[in-house]
Amino acid sequence: MAFAVIVFGLLLSYSPKIVSHFTKKSETLVIAGKLGAEPEVLINIYKEIIEDQSDLKVEVKSNFGKTSFLYQALKSGDIDIYPEFTGTITSSLLTSKTDLSTNPKKVYLDAKNGIAKQDNLVLLKPFAYQNTYALAVPEELAKEKGLTKISDLQAYQGQLKAGFTLEFKDRADGYKGLQSKYGLTLPVSTMEPALRYQAIKANDIQITDAYSTDAELKKYHLKVLEDDKHLFPPYQDAPLMKKALIQKHPELEKILNQLAGKITEIQMQDMNYQVSVEGKEAGAVAHDFLVKEGLIKK
Repeated sequence: MAFAVIVFGLLLSYSPKIVSHFTKKSETLVIAGKLGAEPEVLINIYKEIIEDQSDLKVEVKSNFGKTSFLYQALKSGDIDIYPEFTGTITSSLLTSKTDLSTNPKKVYLDAKNGIAKQDNLVLLKPFAYQNTYALAVPEELAKEKGLTKISDLQAYQGQLKAGFTLEFKDRADGYKGLQSKYGLTLPVSTMEPALRYQAIKANDIQITDAYSTDAELKKYHLKVLEDDKHLFPPYQDAPLMKKALIQKHPELEKILNQLAGKITEIQMQDMNYQVSVEGKEAGAVAHDFLVKEGLIKK
């Protein structure tokens, strides 16, 4: 009986340590994304590489909202990380505007330094691809007329019709920029974004504006023309988070920076296609990408 009392007493004295050992849970980070297939793929890439290379757990919230909503959610602590475009930070989030640049490195540094100073947020290194404005034409037309860059369109101004969104038509870095920088004057019809691709398929138009990683570019067999005079601003995606999170979990910087310089426009376009057209799960697409890149094991 005395022995049992001693054993019970010893267990009681160590019980906080025992309980804490068995009930300790890994911290869970919340990573959110904007609307659409692309942000959903990216946040799943973040999730899988973080969980693979650390003790942290990740909850993803896809289609969480638009830029301003995620930005405020990050600052308020409702989410921990979200992918943001360098060009969006410099043009929309910074209250002190920087000079507009088409140099991706400069835009990244302006975004990184500006958001750190303004909000104490950390922007890690960006992916290679840019989801910026683009001009696209049917692949067959590009082959037939030797179209590889935007300036090639000058020889066909009277022959090819363009279909642009209303926003692109009125933007300085849209059709107005094409007129001033490239000297292009095209017959232009304005239309809803989804209708552009139907119109180009029906040959009602031959040129359209797009985003360079749109799944529809692959679906409708369109070729993106090189922006050889650098009209369109750089929009590279990179992980954005609070400085306090990096200070608490410095391993995150090393883990996520392995993604720096990864993902080309074609790769991102293909992953978007797999999700939005083929109906694949974003998590599965993200996993396949990480395995192919040798960043995680199968």
